[in-house]
Amino acid sequence: MESQTDASIWTSCPPGTEGRGYLYVLQFSNGLIKIGRSANPRSRITTHITTAFAFGAELINAWVSEMHSGYGDSESRLLASIRAEAMGTQVALEYFDGADFSHVVALAKVAITDGDAKLRFRLNGTLVAVDSGRLTNMSRQIAEGLVAQSGRRDRPVIWIEYGHPLRVTEPNWWLWWTAEEAELPDVRRWHGWSTEPLGTEDPHRRLEVEAGKVPPGWTFHSVRAPGDAPPGRVSTTPQRHESFETDGHADSRQVLAYLNANGRRITAATWRAYVSRQQAPQPVRRIGRTPVWNMDEVEQWHADWQARADMTRQLVDNGIAGQALTLRLEPTTRQES
Repeated sequence: MESQTDASIWTSCPPGTEGRGYLYVLQFSNGLIKIGRSANPRSRITTHITTAFAFGAELINAWVSEMHSGYGDSESRLLASIRAEAMGTQVALEYFDGADFSHVVALAKVAITDGDAKLRFRLNGTLVAVDSGRLTNMSRQIAEGLVAQSGRRDRPVIWIEYGHPLRVTEPNWWLWWTAEEAELPDVRRWHGWSTEPLGTEDPHRRLEVEAGKVPPGWTFHSVRAPGDAPPGRVSTTPQRHESFETDGHADSRQVLAYLNANGRRITAATWRAYVSRQQAPQPVRRIGRTPVWNMDEVEQWHADWQARADMTRQLVDNGIAGQALTLRLEPTTRQES
């Protein structure tokens, strides 16, 4: 008892019994798609038609499921699928403008057959439904996090957490954090996730492969929107102290800005690594918890690097020029012999 084309199919649906009901999809002449569920679709859909008529719209297409248990869960899964697919514009809780009717019906059929263990989300551009019971702990947590972010159009960011405090992962933690902050766990963005389209690959397998890339000792923390850092996370970039003095000293952000302006673009993490390995000037003092450097030392360090880089380029250029000269002279030498 279901149809994708008959706008009057709902009139022959008997009331649900024993906790069973129906899932329905309605299309109106103004382009809106209505998702709903009811134990008595005849009465409920009649109300929708009356309301739409008051706004100059009429029902042009309807689909109603078979009577089934858990029809409320079916509706929740269908709404989550439509949001994950970013179909049309959601103008109200269960109304979508610009969504494709036949596509929504196809998702509705899947929503009915999916059990509660199914997790629906977009995996590298493909809408998938995975069985959480087939996933290991790490991949299941990642999948659940992706479900929570499934309504967003931008690519979510996966965060991972180390099982030890910051003072373990950052040997020179005292340069960047207070003792209290250094006791907090290290939480970082995970950049190991593959961007390769899923294609026909089993989503369960892809999730396990990606979860297996998480470095040993690290666990899943959360999945969040870009630019949304986890609550309580300690920034890995030292902040400029409000009382910073302009006395020839600079904090790490100013050092990086100077290097960037002079042709050496490095990240804050790279600068910290140089400092930790004694490959860059050491901070001369701290303002609060912020380390500062003597800019004379930084400028000299950069000048030395620039001189070495220029010398290397000159040697390379000379080598290439010498090879080119040899190639030009070689044919003449053969002719003269």
